Amino acid sequence: MALIRGRQMGLDMLNLAKQFKTPKSVIWATLNTPNLSKATGRPSKTSSGDDRIIVRMSKKNPRLTSTDINSELKDQYGVQVSKNTVKRRLRRPGDKRNDPKYRVPTVKHGGGNVMMWGCFHATGVGSLIRITGIMKRYLYKDILEKEMIPSGRSQMGRGWLFQQDNDPKHSSHFFKDWIAQHRVNVMTWPSQSPDLKPFEHL
Repeated sequence: MALIRGRQMGLDMLNLAKQFKTPKSVIWATLNTPNLSKATGRPSKTSSGDDRIIVRMSKKNPRLTSTDINSELKDQYGVQVSKNTVKRRLRRPGDKRNDPKYRVPTVKHGGGNVMMWGCFHATGVGSLIRITGIMKRYLYKDILEKEMIPSGRSQMGRGWLFQQDNDPKHSSHFFKDWIAQHRVNVMTWPSQSPDLKPFEHL
């Protein structure tokens, strides 16, 4: 209320009465009405409308600094406040830290994943394909037949050695039999041997 704000700024009863063209008795009665004149502390530098403008500017262009907003307030609206005032108006209330309005949405667990199968050798790389769905043994068998063997032969001829880790699919009887049938030379891989993982150093 303008009357209370004028009083907080130091105007006495006489000046308030002149400014509002109201008898001093009315000014006194108004200011002494319960719960009307209990505002304490320094008066706000901005109105609620000014605060909304500051917030709207920041939302429209999050890259604006407090100095930029301060300049726009002065040039466009004739409102002159400090940079700290702008910062205070944009700061979330202390008791609202968990309010969704003040939180940036996040995606749990990275938002999904993409499974790829690829191969490489001493002087370059071979096939790289995307896996859709779950890597089951028949899908892996098709990859070895259509991607691994052709890549190995085209890049290294016939005298090459295939290396894969100890994933249960790779070490199953099904694949041991398949490897033997296709005469693929496979490097023996001791269990728990991280030093034999070249893809970690590619």
